[in-house]
Amino acid sequence: MSDRCFCNNCLIQNNHPGVDFNSENICAICTGRLTDRLTKNYNYISDNYNTFISDDTKRQYDYMLMLSGGKDSIFMLHKLLKETSKTPLAYTYDHPFESKNAQKNVKKVIDKLEIDHIKSTANSKYKKLMRAIFTSQKDPASAKYNSEKIPCILCSYYIMVNACIFAYKFNIPYVLYCADPMQMVASMSDVRMILRLYTDELGKSFCEEIFGDHYNLFLDENNPSVPQIIFPYVSMINNYNAESIIDELMKAGLYETSPIETSCALYPLLQLYSYMNYDCNFYTLEYASSVRNKVWHRDMALALNERYKNMIFSVSNGEINEKEIREVIAGLHLGAQKSDEYMYQSIINFKQSMDLLGIKFNGKNMEVI
Repeated sequence: MSDRCFCNNCLIQNNHPGVDFNSENICAICTGRLTDRLTKNYNYISDNYNTFISDDTKRQYDYMLMLSGGKDSIFMLHKLLKETSKTPLAYTYDHPFESKNAQKNVKKVIDKLEIDHIKSTANSKYKKLMRAIFTSQKDPASAKYNSEKIPCILCSYYIMVNACIFAYKFNIPYVLYCADPMQMVASMSDVRMILRLYTDELGKSFCEEIFGDHYNLFLDENNPSVPQIIFPYVSMINNYNAESIIDELMKAGLYETSPIETSCALYPLLQLYSYMNYDCNFYTLEYASSVRNKVWHRDMALALNERYKNMIFSVSNGEINEKEIREVIAGLHLGAQKSDEYMYQSIINFKQSMDLLGIKFNGKNMEVI
C-alpha cells in the first residue's frame, strides 16, 4: 500500500486508529475482523442488562439514568417507565458545552414525567481535565480503535464516573448510560476499566486529583458496592430506529428539536483533534458505515471529507469562509435548515470553546494559553 490510501470498500484510511488492512486493501471492519472483540463486549453488556432488568429487589431508587436531553436518554427513560415498575433517579451533568436545546429537553422531561432528578455542575476540575486531554501529544503509531474520539470518550466516561459517585452515595446499584447501539458495542461499561484507561492516559496522581477518594474506592476489587454501568439499548440492537424514536417522543410531548441541535458545542474542536492527531474525521467510522450501507456514495464521501478537513483547519487558523462552510455542512445532509444553522454557528464560534478551556491552536498542535 502507498503511504496514504483508503479502503476499496468504504472510506477508512489505511492509518485509521486500530483498523488494519488486508493485502487487497480492504479494512478490518469491512472484512469483519473486528467482530470477535466487539461480540465479546456485546455479550458482557447484554449479560449486565439482563441482570438489571431481572433484578426485582425494591429500593428507593432502582437505577440512575443519565439524562442528557438527547433523544436516546429521553426515549429510554420513557420506555422503562412504561414497561417496568422500577423507580429511576435521573442524573444530569451540566457542563458549559451542553446545548441549550438539550437543557430545555431535560426540564420538559422532568416536569412531564414527574420523576426525581439531580444535577451536578462542571467545576474547575472538569476544565482542567479537558485541557489536559486536548493538549496531550499523541503518537499515531500507538493508536487504538476509537483513539480519534478520545476527548469525547473520556468526557463521557468522566460524566459516567460522576454519576456512579452519586449512585454510590444513594446506594443505587445500576447507572444507565443510553449510548446508541453503534456507540455501545465499542464502549466500556465497567467503572474499574474506565479508571484504568484514565490512569493510562493521564497518570495516577492526576486521576486522584480529579476523582478524589472515589478513585481508589472504585478501583478496590473487594468493594461490592461499586455501581454497574448498564447500556440499555442492547435490548434494541436489532430494531433501533432513530426516526421512530424521535416520532414517538414528539407525539408524547417529550422532545422538540433535532439530534444535531442537542449535540455538544465541542464538536468542531473534536474534529480538529481527530484531524490533527490521526488525520481522520471524528465521524469517519459512522460515515464509512453509511458508505457500506449505500446511503452515501464512496467518491462523494471521500471528497466531502477532504473539504471538511481543509475547512476545519482554515477556521482553526481564523479564516472564516461562510460560503465554503455552508456548502460543506449542506453536503452532510443533516435534514433541516435549523440543524444546518446550529452546525454553522458551532463551527464559526468554536474558538470560544478553546478560550473557555484555556487552550489555543498554534497551527500544528493545541497548547495551554
